[in-house]
Amino acid sequence: MAGLNFQRALVSSDASYACEATLNALKAGASPRGVAAGMTLAAASHVNAVPDGDRTRLLAAAQTLLYTHAVHVAMAQVQDTHVWPILYTAAGAVNALGGGAGALEAAARATVSVGAGGTLPATMLRSVEERLGQGDTPTALATAQRYLQTGNPARALAGVIGTIAARRDTSDAEGLLAMPYVAAAAESYQMLPTALAGGGQNPLLTAAMRLAGELRGPSGVAERVRAAIEERVARIQ
Repeated sequence: MAGLNFQRALVSSDASYACEATLNALKAGASPRGVAAGMTLAAASHVNAVPDGDRTRLLAAAQTLLYTHAVHVAMAQVQDTHVWPILYTAAGAVNALGGGAGALEAAARATVSVGAGGTLPATMLRSVEERLGQGDTPTALATAQRYLQTGNPARALAGVIGTIAARRDTSDAEGLLAMPYVAAAAESYQMLPTALAGGGQNPLLTAAMRLAGELRGPSGVAERVRAAIEERVARIQ
């Protein structure tokens, strides 16, 4: 009830229509948490539909994803009808991104390259980290999907993606934003019901990796920390 048809309804017309779609989903038996999950998926699809190099639109879509994630968490933690109105605010926020249902379709048609690395979980995670660090999001995504489809835990993958985002220097304004955006996408992915998770074929996973890979910038502090750790390990050995 909060699947693709609902996600399309959020963006196919105006904010009033998006709110009506939200009400109809609740009336049809969808849980507030499920509705919020659908909204995070729609926001993530907008992130994925942003053309390469359009940093302004990427950040705008990421901000909406961050907001819908906050609503998703609220719906998971508070079982009270008094907080349900924030679902309609979130519906309006997703609708304001524009693009219509075409944004969802464009994100769904995105091609994925063949994953790199071996079949051991640690090897695949290391490959994801290396590829994302180099900005090769498609190959990193393919490896991540293979990692999940072979039954490995999503939490470890989320940690690797977060590691890439955490390399940004916080002295850079966007560096302060990269981590919350990536964390929001990754956590909402882990909160999804099984029916919406899609075994790795999921807009939230793609968005987390795209934001980690593309919101790159100065990382001098991270590199100094890494060098210090490696030096310390070498001394111990």
